[in-house]
Amino acid sequence: MEDAVSEQAAPAGGRLASLRTLAGRLRGSPKLRWAAMGAVLLALLAAGLGVFLTGEDRSAVTIELGGPNVYYPLPEFMADLKPQGGRTRHVRLAIVLQVPQARVTAIEAKQVEILAAIQAHLRDQEHKSLIGTAGAERLRIELRDTINHELGGTDVRVVLFTHFLLD
Repeated sequence: MEDAVSEQAAPAGGRLASLRTLAGRLRGSPKLRWAAMGAVLLALLAAGLGVFLTGEDRSAVTIELGGPNVYYPLPEFMADLKPQGGRTRHVRLAIVLQVPQARVTAIEAKQVEILAAIQAHLRDQEHKSLIGTAGAERLRIELRDTINHELGGTDVRVVLFTHFLLD
């Protein structure tokens, strides 16, 4: 029935008949199918390379890093953790921040707000979530994000614990 439709739909030597013949060959021959997929992939790669080569000049991008990085220690402090089972747990931390030297004055000006934000974040943490390397690493990233939020940017590159004691 398919042959009858193709003969009625396409005039002699028509494109539809030749496309159906090609489609039939692609279904039957794995080598021809792989060759067709390779040709399509090659065409897509060539188009992508053309767009890349004719695109704008990306070598002129300037990134402001804020000068050399320095290590800024925050004062050691103690915070209550989220109570569990009627018992209040504590954490004692000493933190050192790696920041661009140009941002040290901003950190000094907002140090009280930064410590308050850290304390508030720690009060929402459970003792068991801070245990181990994974807990400390997660807390390090969360504190970096909390401090950056207080500073209104992404100035703090790394948060280092010089003292981390769970009670």
